[in-house]
Amino acid sequence: MPFRIHDIQHTAPGSFPQYFLDANVWIAALKSMRNASTPSQDTTYVNFFDSIVQINAWIGTKHEKKFNVFPKFVMNSMLVSEIFNAYMRNVSMKAFYGPNYASKEFKRDYRKSSDYEVQLSLLVADLKSYQDCINIVNDMCREVDPFSVLGSMNNTVDFNDAYYCHYLYDQKIPIVTNDGDFAFQDIDIITSNPKLLSLMKAQVRS
Repeated sequence: MPFRIHDIQHTAPGSFPQYFLDANVWIAALKSMRNASTPSQDTTYVNFFDSIVQINAWIGTKHEKKFNVFPKFVMNSMLVSEIFNAYMRNVSMKAFYGPNYASKEFKRDYRKSSDYEVQLSLLVADLKSYQDCINIVNDMCREVDPFSVLGSMNNTVDFNDAYYCHYLYDQKIPIVTNDGDFAFQDIDIITSNPKLLSLMKAQVRS
């Protein structure tokens, strides 16, 4: 089974009609909306995200015919849950408490704060602003056997990562991720992660 790993810096946004963005990529893009500083390792993902949004902005204009594909972001319920949970804990809560973050608990402290309501409303609004670029899809809980997913797990892969790969297998929808744990075969993966790219280079040499 071969690796199908693509360097994001050499992948045009129109290469595929749909993309499944890992929660970490969504979070990087959402942070950039708030003018938060973007770490260098996230810049290529934010640029890729923005390029897809910009292409979709031409729909319904006189320039629409210049594009053959208007790529969309694929999103399901599990991904939405991951985005909200991780963003509120790792972005909003950290920003609110600063150096005191480690001494605080999410449910006990942050969810009861006034900042939580503000940041949650902003996150909802930001995500809704991309609604025209998103295809909401079924989670296929009946089709994806959880026990087959469990068989793919090890000390480097969590359940959600394994589930997404089972979910997208044979759908020709690539995963865009900066997570080096996505070392799955027979699925298109778009990344700039050195660990993943090295797997592809090693395969080409062999």
